Amino acid sequence: KGDEKNIEAIIYLIRENSPLDFSEYKLATILRRTKRRAAYNNINTLGSYLEFLKATPDEIEALAREFLISVTSFFRDKEAFDLIQKNILPAIIDKLALEEELKIWVAGCATGEEVYSLAILVAEQLKGHRKDTVVKIFATDIDAVALVHAGKGIYQPGIEKDISPDRLEKHFLKEGNSYRIKPHLRKMVIFAQHDLVKNPPYCNMHFISCRNLLIYMTPVLQKKIFALLLFGLKINGYL
Repeated sequence: KGDEKNIEAIIYLIRENSPLDFSEYKLATILRRTKRRAAYNNINTLGSYLEFLKATPDEIEALAREFLISVTSFFRDKEAFDLIQKNILPAIIDKLALEEELKIWVAGCATGEEVYSLAILVAEQLKGHRKDTVVKIFATDIDAVALVHAGKGIYQPGIEKDISPDRLEKHFLKEGNSYRIKPHLRKMVIFAQHDLVKNPPYCNMHFISCRNLLIYMTPVLQKKIFALLLFGLKINGYL
């Protein structure tokens, strides 16, 4: 019970000191990550950690970042990307009117791997009379630091395990040990800071991808976000 009171106070403290509100996030997740952060500072009770937070503004920011941790990789959950490649993108692209822009929204894009994975699939399918189709992939996240990383589009050699040599050559520039996203993909993507809970949705999307995000939220908040995402889709769009 004391833990819950302290967690409520901690969430309130973050809300007062930043634009972030975690009150509708699952308590278990928030508790686990708060305890991890407290332990990192050699503090073993939430009460003491709360006092530490009040005295240490930098730690409030560090804790909020801990809540936002986004684990992502290129083509994560291969089956999902296979389905998108084989069934969903062809269905969307076939129906595009002449001159119509292809519009995709990746909500909760973290450091950008998922966005660029989708951009690769789109680039591979826009052939022939479709090759000049304007593509706009809106990639949004609440985490400004992750967005800066995503916008640069520079990734470590570890991505080789998730991307075929052929795709690496086509879509990335080798820079020293790193890989940089080539301009033909980068220009498809528009990164923006966006809070799914507070901000209005992006609209008229052919396709919206929101992965590994709703699991952290309470059912009430999940319902609210589903309604927003549905509002953002074109008729017959894909979520």
